[in-house]
Amino acid sequence: MVDFSVRKNHFGFYGLVEKLSPSELKNYYAEKYYQDSSEVEYFKNKLQKKYLAVLKFLPDMGKSLYVFWMWVQVKGGH
Repeated sequence: MVDFSVRKNHFGFYGLVEKLSPSELKNYYAEKYYQDSSEVEYFKNKLQKKYLAVLKFLPDMGKSLYVFWMWVQVKGGH
C-alpha cells in the first residue's frame, strides 16, 4: 500500500512521500479515462462532421485537412 502523506522537499514544494510506480499510474489512468468503443465512435463522427464543414467552406485548406484526417485515422484517433 502506498503512503499518501505529504512532505515539503528541499526546494520548498510539497509532494507525496511515496509516489506511484509507472505501472500503477498507467492502470489508474486507464481505468479513470476509459472510453468504450461507442463513445470513441461518437467523437470520431463529430470530428468528421467538422472536417466536412471546413472542407465545404475552405476548399484550399481542405486538402491539408484531408491529409491530417488520414493521419488521425492511421494513428487511431489518439
